Amino acid sequence: MVLEVIHYYTVPSNIDIDKGLKQGMFIIVTTSTFFLSNCVIAWQLNNGKLYICEIYSKHDKTYEKSYVNQILEDDNKVFHDWINCEILAPGYLIPGNTKVDGYFSIKIKNGCVEDVKFKTILEEYNQQNMPL
Repeated sequence: MVLEVIHYYTVPSNIDIDKGLKQGMFIIVTTSTFFLSNCVIAWQLNNGKLYICEIYSKHDKTYEKSYVNQILEDDNKVFHDWINCEILAPGYLIPGNTKVDGYFSIKIKNGCVEDVKFKTILEEYNQQNMPL
């Protein structure tokens, strides 16, 4: 599962990307089709653990708060140790970040941060062995 970040926010000076996101807390908002089709999910990455906070699914032209059995059943954030995914966060979305020409790839394994890498678009293109 790949989660593409569309919004990100944190308390200033609350996290340090260079420490692998295993300290501090921030909220990310992503699009996803994993739980429901055409939904937006608010996640909290807190001291290296990924929590589901809210799920919104599209009904007609508006998004409404949704609950999914055994995923998110009330208004409390939930940690699931079975979530394995990659979070792609464009560099320009992260406040104070000087690396704006690419994105952060945050690997989540068993609900926890496993690895954080910054990749430029050109690096990703070259890794796929595509001719320029």
